[in-house]
Amino acid sequence: MAGARGCAVRHGDCSVRCGHGGVHLRRSHRHPRRYLRAQRSPRRSPQYALMFAAGAVGYRSNWMVGLAERSCIRWGLLALSLSVPLFAALVLFGGGLQGDTALYAGGFNVVSAGKCLWEALVCVGMGLLMLAVYRRYFDAQGPVAKWLSDNAFGVYLIHPPILVGFALLLHALPLFALTKALLLTMLAAIGSLAVSALILRRSPLRAII
Repeated sequence: MAGARGCAVRHGDCSVRCGHGGVHLRRSHRHPRRYLRAQRSPRRSPQYALMFAAGAVGYRSNWMVGLAERSCIRWGLLALSLSVPLFAALVLFGGGLQGDTALYAGGFNVVSAGKCLWEALVCVGMGLLMLAVYRRYFDAQGPVAKWLSDNAFGVYLIHPPILVGFALLLHALPLFALTKALLLTMLAAIGSLAVSALILRRSPLRAII
């Protein structure tokens, strides 16, 4: 049972990253250079370091396995429910309706803090619900799912430059936006998985990836 739950945790983790990647895809397609600058911003470093440390400790301590399915659903729904009125307030009072998006970009202000809180609520809520769903319906792995799961963290680490690189190549092509988005999705997914499987997981970094 513990092994099955571990599979579900890895499946759910991969799905949350894919969902989160959809946001990255839209941003990188519209503004590839701005997206790349945001990914390299030093302000993200503390967040990444803390998340990596928490993930390492949580994995060794089996935090995810110890979470009951009912608790995942309850707290996940609560987090997502709180995110809805917060999002509406940010749009109504943050300047979005007037086309003023400066406060959403960051800085020491209430709107930026609210946006950070909204992102945290959505990510935590999605993560908890994914854990519950995948424990119940996808608690086993075949060879393809195992390969994707093994490369999930490598893809997470390497995808920003690959995604932005393909976005820059596609940016000037005279294609519909939806066509570009679909093409970018396919190229970024193949490229990220290839780099993870053929390079990262065959390097000394394999011990942590």
